[in-house]
Amino acid sequence: MFQSKLLLLFAFSGWILLKAVAEDIRNGDASEDQYAFLQELYDLTSGDMWTNNTNWLVKQDNITLCNWHGITCSGKWVQKIDLHNNGLGGPLPDKWERLPYLESIDISSNK
Repeated sequence: MFQSKLLLLFAFSGWILLKAVAEDIRNGDASEDQYAFLQELYDLTSGDMWTNNTNWLVKQDNITLCNWHGITCSGKWVQKIDLHNNGLGGPLPDKWERLPYLESIDISSNK
């Protein structure tokens, strides 16, 4: 009886560990997808010419995409994009599903 409970505990612990590893891998991929999407948004809409492009595409340890002007995150997930009246011009990227937790976007009053 004791051995079966111990075996069940190890099996359950192993499942939790595998689930945590899978979530970390999936979250890592999601972060890359978010970055790729926002980089595409920047490139397609002439980000170099925006009124405010503070921290966009900056690669430093202490700056994440959550520190970019107009980006609001919940944890490490992009939740809001607010780039209204910021000089964006051009087409928007496809595949918005790369931002799975995006709740709102404001790109009004641009070119």
